[in-house]
Amino acid sequence: AQYDTSNLWLLTRSQHNHKTAVEKKLNDNQLKKVSKDWWIKVLKK
Repeated sequence: AQYDTSNLWLLTRSQHNHKTAVEKKLNDNQLKKVSKDWWIKVLKK
């Protein structure tokens, strides 16, 4: 598989689990539109 190295994230296990839980609540279209800045804000909560 090809990975986009500009999109690699360093997350703690807690952040990873939080991100996964949020991703499951969003549909594909929403996931395509959210920015990295939005994710950073969400994961800091």
